[in-house]
Amino acid sequence: MQPGFIIVFGFYFSLKYSFNDAQVTQTNPIQALDNHLKPTVSIPDVLLLKSGDDVSIPCNTTSTEQITLTWNYEAGSFPSNVQQVGTNLVITRADLSDSGIYLCHVNTSRHVSYKLLLITVDGPNISTNTHFIPPQASILDHSTVIFGNNVTIDCHVTGIPPPDIIWLLNDRLIQNNNIVQKGNRLHLYETSLKEEGVFTCIAKNRAGEDSAHTNVYVVGVMPVIDFLSDSVYALTGSSVSFRCHASGIPEPNIFWYFVSVSGEVGFPESNYHISPDHTLLTIHSARQSGTVWCIARNSYGVTNAKVYLWIRLPDLIG
Repeated sequence: MQPGFIIVFGFYFSLKYSFNDAQVTQTNPIQALDNHLKPTVSIPDVLLLKSGDDVSIPCNTTSTEQITLTWNYEAGSFPSNVQQVGTNLVITRADLSDSGIYLCHVNTSRHVSYKLLLITVDGPNISTNTHFIPPQASILDHSTVIFGNNVTIDCHVTGIPPPDIIWLLNDRLIQNNNIVQKGNRLHLYETSLKEEGVFTCIAKNRAGEDSAHTNVYVVGVMPVIDFLSDSVYALTGSSVSFRCHASGIPEPNIFWYFVSVSGEVGFPESNYHISPDHTLLTIHSARQSGTVWCIARNSYGVTNAKVYLWIRLPDLIG
């Protein structure tokens, strides 16, 4: 292949993980039979280049809706000679570092679609006797992890040549510092509901592509208020404290709420203090009767409990 500018129309070969953010929004004029169908994405499967080649690879979709179209690269940021121009991936003077998996990702208001492209620059010469085996990927159908704990997902992959592997979460690129790919393993650290969903392991080599899916469930416990101070009778102007403890997974946050008998909400900021862990409310100078609420909230729900504050005037001594 002589150096020059190549526009790719046909289908060749595609695959990997971690990406950059180039994107374009457009309305595609191609008419689909059903606007509610998931759009297809058309790019080559595999593309074999030589050093110095220039190439422009269009990503086409059948969507008739407005779309956001993004090209991504397995290593994160594109190499310096690679960029997205409109809906095309453009490589100028290809070199060995451009090899790897590129992904065209299409978002509409209803659907997410994608397709992978494997680019090889200056790859080895393949004889007609070379034996290829398409990838096969398998994975456990689900994993359950307690909120805040770690979990590792293994994707068993076979194929010749050894396939590259990419992971998606809910059909989207994984851009999460708590998720790290190491080979065919995906490590989820300090899990929260952001790490819950359908993970897809995609294996790709020059002979083909295969995928497997698993559901990750992150489980927790709705808050329970374990202790709340009793209702209090206090002299007007006196200092009063209320304590509240709650449990749950993850550990719930505690909030305080006061409604006076006259319907006023809260205290002047100068008249109360909440401890750094929010478990202790101190009213410096209590002057209104009302209801004191302790509210406990975490990712799995909210609960509350209440006590009463009654204010009385000092006894008069005749």
